[in-house]
Amino acid sequence: MKQAILILLCIQGLFANLYASETGTITGNIIDNNTEVLPYATVVLKNTITNKTHGTMSDDQGYFYFNNIQTGTYLVQISYVGLISFESDVITIHNGERIEIKDITLQPEKNILSEVVVQGNNNISVVKPTYVKYKVSSLISQTGGNAGDILKNMPSIAMDGSLGQNRNIKYRGLGSAYTKVLINGKDTGLRGKNRESIIDQIPASSIKYIEILSVPGVEYQSEGINGIVNIVLKENHAYGTKGNVQVMVGNSHGLAGGFGISHKTEKFTIFGNYDYQEKNLIKEEEKLKTSFKDGKTSGHERKMEIEDRHTLNQTFRTGFDYLILPKTKISATYIYGSQQEGRSKVNDMQKTAADKSFKEGAQEIKTRKQPSDYQQVMAAINHSLKNNAQLFADFSYMRSNQDKNELKTTHKVSEDGRWLDLTPKVEDKIERNQRDTYTWSVGLNSLKIGSQDLKLGYTGISETSDFNARKNKFKYKDLSWSVGADGKDNFTLKETTQAIYASDEFTYSFLRINAGIRYEFTQLRSETANVNNQIKADYNIVLPNISLTANIDKTQYITFNFGRRIRRPGFKDLNPYLEEKEADYFKTGNPDLMPEKAWAYEVGYLKNFKHFNIGANIFYRDINDVIQKTLSEDAQGITTEKPLNTGRAWTKGVEFMTGISAFEFWQLNASYSLFKSKITSGEYKGDALKDQYKWSAKAINDFTLPYNTQLQISINAVGPKKSKIETEKTMWFSDLGIEKSLGNGASLVFRVSDIFDSLSNDKTKFTDKSTTYEHESTLGRVFLAGIKYSF
Repeated sequence: MKQAILILLCIQGLFANLYASETGTITGNIIDNNTEVLPYATVVLKNTITNKTHGTMSDDQGYFYFNNIQTGTYLVQISYVGLISFESDVITIHNGERIEIKDITLQPEKNILSEVVVQGNNNISVVKPTYVKYKVSSLISQTGGNAGDILKNMPSIAMDGSLGQNRNIKYRGLGSAYTKVLINGKDTGLRGKNRESIIDQIPASSIKYIEILSVPGVEYQSEGINGIVNIVLKENHAYGTKGNVQVMVGNSHGLAGGFGISHKTEKFTIFGNYDYQEKNLIKEEEKLKTSFKDGKTSGHERKMEIEDRHTLNQTFRTGFDYLILPKTKISATYIYGSQQEGRSKVNDMQKTAADKSFKEGAQEIKTRKQPSDYQQVMAAINHSLKNNAQLFADFSYMRSNQDKNELKTTHKVSEDGRWLDLTPKVEDKIERNQRDTYTWSVGLNSLKIGSQDLKLGYTGISETSDFNARKNKFKYKDLSWSVGADGKDNFTLKETTQAIYASDEFTYSFLRINAGIRYEFTQLRSETANVNNQIKADYNIVLPNISLTANIDKTQYITFNFGRRIRRPGFKDLNPYLEEKEADYFKTGNPDLMPEKAWAYEVGYLKNFKHFNIGANIFYRDINDVIQKTLSEDAQGITTEKPLNTGRAWTKGVEFMTGISAFEFWQLNASYSLFKSKITSGEYKGDALKDQYKWSAKAINDFTLPYNTQLQISINAVGPKKSKIETEKTMWFSDLGIEKSLGNGASLVFRVSDIFDSLSNDKTKFTDKSTTYEHESTLGRVFLAGIKYSF
C-alpha cells in the first residue's frame, strides 16, 4: 500500500512539473520628455497569442512591476493623460527571466514647449533658460568627487574657497549668500561654513542630479536672490535587490569609494549607502603688502605660506518607504556625515622699510584640527488624489557641529630666517559652533480644477545657532595658560520663518502661465553672553511670482519671469565676534544687519535645430539694503573686514548655452555668461557688489571611443573680479574622465583634475593705507583610478 501511495505521489509530482507554469518578470520605469518621472500611469501587459491582458499602474516614482508572467510573447502598453501612448516591441519571456525596460519616454500630445534635452548616457539631461539639470552619470570627469565638483561644471557657477576645495558656490558672479542650497527640494538650514562643509561631504556617487532654478516658484523659500541649487540624492526605485560598489585610489593620498544596496517590493523599499573620501592637498601662498603714509610708500611686508591639508569624509544614509494604502506612502531617511580636516601651516613673514631695509621678521607655525559632522532625520507622508493630485506633509531635523582647534606658535626671526627667541608666543584657539534646524511643510500639489493646476501649502524653518570661542595664551612664567574672552565669544542666534503660498498654472492657446504668491514672516533673536547686546527683529514680506512661456513654433519658445527674492544675513554676518584670520587681518560680523530684498526679472529664448540647440537668458535684479564687505585699516596696519548695509544696487547679466550632437562619436555642451553689478547709493556708490566676477565659460566634450569606452574633457574658466576694495584675475582649469564598460555592470574609471596644472589665484586688496597682492597655487594633475560595479 505504501509503495502504491509513493508511486501515485511521484506521478502527481511529475505531472505537476510537466504542466507547471514557467514564469518570468517584467519591470520598467516611465518618464516624460524632460526626464521627470510619471507616477500612476496606466500600464497594460498584453499576450500577443491569446490577447489576454494584465493591468497595473506605475508607482509614485514611475516604476511598474509584473511578476509571475507565463513564458510567451508580450507587448507593454502605457497611457497617461496629455501624453502620447506607448507600445513596446514584442518581448519574449523565458522561464525565470527578468526583463527591465529603462526610461520609457512618453511625448506630449501637443508640442507646447520645445526644450533642450540632450539624450545619451554621458550628456546633460536638461538645459534651458531659468533651469539647468545635470545628471551625475553625465560627468565622468568628476567620478570620485563631491557635490562641489559637479557644481563647478554647471553654467554660470564658480566654486570659491581654497584651491582644490570646491565648497563655496558663486552663482551668476556673486558670492554664496546670493544662492540658496536645498537637498531633495527641502531647506535644511545650509548656510555659511555649515553649507561649505556639507557640500564638501556629499559624494558625487550618492547624487542623482543637481538642478538650478534661477526664478523658483512660490513653493520654495524666498531666500536666494540669484536662485536655488537643489541637490537630489539617489534612491533606487527599481524592483528587486540592487546594489553598487566603487573603489578609487590616486596620488596625493587620494582614496574614494562606497557601496549601496536596496530592496524593493510592491509595497516596501529599504536602502542603505556608505561613502568614503580621503585626500591630501598642498597649497602655497605668497602675499606682498605695500603700506602708504601721506601719499608715499612707508613700508613693505612679505609672507610666504605653505599649507598641508588632509581631509577625510564619511557619509552614511539609510531609509525606507512603505505603501500603507494603494496611494498613500510613508517614508523616512536618516543621514550622517562627518569630516575630519587637519591642517599644518608654516608662514614666514618679513617687514621692511620703504627703502627695503630689514625691520623685523617672524615665523608662524599653525596646526589645526577642524572636525565637523551632521545628522539629519526626515519623515514624510504622501497621498495621491484624483488626477494625480498630491497631498503631502513632511518634517526634518538636522544637528550640525563644527569645531576648530588651532595651535599657533610665533617666533621672531632674523633677516636670514634664524629664530631669535627660545620662548616664542604660543596661542591655542578653540571654537565650537552647533546648529539645530527644524523644517516642516504641508501642502497640496497638482490640484486640477478644470484647466487650472493649483499648489497650496504652509512651510516653516527654525534654526538655532550657538557659537563659543576662547583664546588661550601660554605663560612661561608659571607654565600655565591664560584664558582670554571679550564677552562676544559666546553668541546665540535663533531665526524662525513661516510661510503660506498658493500658485496656479494653466495653458491658454500658445501660452503657459504660472502665477503665485507667498507670504513669509520671520522672527530673529540674538544675544551675546556677558554683554548687553541683544537683538530682536521681526519682519514680513510678500513675494509675488509669475512665469509666462510663449511657444513660437514647434522648435522654439520664449519665457518671461518675474518675482521677488530675499537674502538674509548669515550667522557669520551677524556674529560680532572678532575673528583673527591672520596676524594683521580680522573679521567681524554686524548684528544690526538688515536682509536684502530684490525684484527679479528674466527673459529667455530657446531654439532647437536638428543636430544642435541654442539658448539665451537675460536677467536683472534690483536690490535694496545691500550687504557689502567693508575693509578698514588702523594706524598699526591691522585690517578689519565687516559687513554693512550700504544702500541700493543692481546686478544683471546674459547667459548663452548650446548643445551640439553633430556626430555619433562627439557631443558638446557649452555655456558662456556675462555679469555686472553696481551699487547705486551710499558710501560705496559706483562700486561692484562683493565677490562680483565678470564672466564664466564652460565646455563639456563627450567622446564615444571603441571598446565600450567613454572619454570626457571639461574646460572651466571664470573671468576677473574688479571692485574698489579687491580685484582677482581670471582662473581656468580642465578635467578629464575615462570610463570603460566591462559588461555585466562593471566599469573601469579614471579621472584627472586640473590636467594642465593651470589652477591658481591672483588677487589684490586695497584699503586707504595699503595695497596687498596675493598669489595662491596648489597641486595639479590630481588623479583617481578604480572600478565600479552595479548589480
